[in-house]
Amino acid sequence: LFQYWEIPLVTVFVWYGMLIALLACWSFEGHPIYWFMTGYQFPVYISDIGATSLQPIFISCSGFQGIFFVLTLIAERWLRYKRKLLPNTLKIQVIFASCSIVAACISMLGILFTSIFNTNSFDHVHFAMVSIFIGFAFLVCALNTINYLLLWKYSYRDEMINLFNCYKVNRFAFSFWCKLIWVAFAAAFAIAFGAAMEEDHDSISSCFEWTLSFWYGILLCIYAIDLSP
Repeated sequence: LFQYWEIPLVTVFVWYGMLIALLACWSFEGHPIYWFMTGYQFPVYISDIGATSLQPIFISCSGFQGIFFVLTLIAERWLRYKRKLLPNTLKIQVIFASCSIVAACISMLGILFTSIFNTNSFDHVHFAMVSIFIGFAFLVCALNTINYLLLWKYSYRDEMINLFNCYKVNRFAFSFWCKLIWVAFAAAFAIAFGAAMEEDHDSISSCFEWTLSFWYGILLCIYAIDLSP
C-alpha cells in the first residue's frame, strides 16, 4: 500500500539516480573537458554534463523530482489538516506551510529551467535559474525548520520516535535540529561554491556543487521521517 513518506524517498531515488548517471557517463567517457568549457577542471560542473547529449536525462529527472518535492510539502499540509499527523496549533504555522509550498514551486521551476537553458547556449539565464533554485530552496527549508520549532514548543502533546531502536526522542525536536544542521552545512557549501566560482577556481567550485547536490538528498530523507506514522 502507498505510504506518504514514500514520496520524498522517490524524489531521493530519482535525484541521486540522475547525479550518479551523469557522473558515471562523464567518467566512462574518460573525464572529457567539453568544447564549451573555458579550461581544465576536475570534476566538471553538473550543468556542463547536463548540457551535452545527456540533457534529456537532466531535464526529465529535474522535472520529476521537482514535482515530487512539491508533493511532499503538500502531503504534509494535507495530513496535518486531516489530523493524520499532529495538526498545527498556530495560524502562523499554516501560513509558513503555505508559503513554503509556493516557494518550493518557484524553486523547482528554477531547477527545471536550469536544466532546459543549458550553460552552453544560455549561460546567463542558466546561472540566474540556479540562483532562483538555491535561494528559494533555502527559503523552503527555513520556513519548514521554523514550523518544526513551533510544533516542538507549542504542540499539545509530545510525539516520540524510537531512534535506532535505542533512544526515544521528540519527533519535532529531532526534525528541527536535523534541518537546522542541514541548513548550516548547505549554506557553507553554497557560499564556498559561489566564492570559488567567483575566483575562477572551477575545480573547487564544482566539488562543492556536487557536494551540495548530494547533500540535498539528506533533506529529503528528513522529510520522509516527518511523514512517517
